[in-house]
Amino acid sequence: LTEAFVSVIKNRCHSIIASGDVTFRYVVVDDDVLKPLMPFFESTTGLFFDHCKIDLSVELLCDLLASSKCVKLGVNECQFVKSTLDDKILSSMSHCDVLALRWCKPKRLPGITYRTLLRWENQKRLPKEIDFEGMSTDFTTFELVSLIKAFEREHHEWFSSPNETSKPPPAEWNLGEVILIDNPYRLLHTIEGIEVRRSALISEDREEYEVLPSWASHIADDSFVVIEFITRASSKRRHAPLSDNI
Repeated sequence: LTEAFVSVIKNRCHSIIASGDVTFRYVVVDDDVLKPLMPFFESTTGLFFDHCKIDLSVELLCDLLASSKCVKLGVNECQFVKSTLDDKILSSMSHCDVLALRWCKPKRLPGITYRTLLRWENQKRLPKEIDFEGMSTDFTTFELVSLIKAFEREHHEWFSSPNETSKPPPAEWNLGEVILIDNPYRLLHTIEGIEVRRSALISEDREEYEVLPSWASHIADDSFVVIEFITRASSKRRHAPLSDNI
């Protein structure tokens, strides 16, 4: 997106309203590019960046998400320059229905913590899609269990319906790489209706977990996996529980 192009859009297209989903693909998106376009995003419900170089300030990212009606945010194979996504930026979304952050650089997202999980848990409804494939956050296994319990409560009917095997999952979450501080296998087995599959990734000293409904555990079909994450060891101290139900 050149300065001349942005200038033309600004000067000649005063009445444009970018409703629905807006996608930036293979471009450099910085403050100079985005500022003139901000008024056009007031009715935008989904923002997607694909193979972009994102050189935006925290303030502008927050303004973009807060001033639009964005409930879907997707960032695929992008490079962040000034700042990566964090709790503050994600809290600018009035509601999160979809968050997909896949294979971006830098991979590590220390600013995304239990505060984001708590916000999702307290939404009117939980996100339908979370995808942190290839990414690493500061979520901990202890905190994830609380969110997964909220997931089971919201979708209890689906988890307890063994005869509806053709019904797709109500949501799909890939929570990426999280911090191992408790035994998630033991904690998740306290949730009724949930089956947990665990595989050790010895070469990297990590483990992969998959959560699916108990009634689908005998079906050789990975389409029923609704939640998955990979653990990494850490000496990080545990935060206070997200709720009293854990």
